[in-house]
Amino acid sequence: MTEINENDPKEVKQMKTLDEEFTRANKHINACGFDEKTLIQRDKDLKELQKMYPTLPISWLEMTWNFCKYTPEEKQNEIIEKDLWKKPLVERQKGGILKNVVIEPKPE
Repeated sequence: MTEINENDPKEVKQMKTLDEEFTRANKHINACGFDEKTLIQRDKDLKELQKMYPTLPISWLEMTWNFCKYTPEEKQNEIIEKDLWKKPLVERQKGGILKNVVIEPKPE
C-alpha cells in the first residue's frame, strides 16, 4: 500500500465532509452570548415550553426565556403586580392641534 503525499498536486486529496465545509449551518446560533451550560439549559427549557404551549411560535418562547433570563425577578414581579404588561412602553400622541407649522415648497 502506498502513502499519499499531500504536497504532490497529482495526488487525490480527501474532500472535506459537509459538516466541516458548512460549519456555520451546524453551529447553534448564540446571538445572546450564552455559555455552553446555559445553552443546554435553554434548549431543555424550550422543549418543555413547547410541550406546555404547542400553539405558540418557538421565537416567542425563545424571546420569553431570554427576557426571564436577563430581567431581575423584582422587575418581573413589578410588571405583573402593576399590570405594566397591559400598558404601552411609550405613550403615543393620538391627536391634537399643530402650531407654528411651516409648509415648505417642493424643491425643483
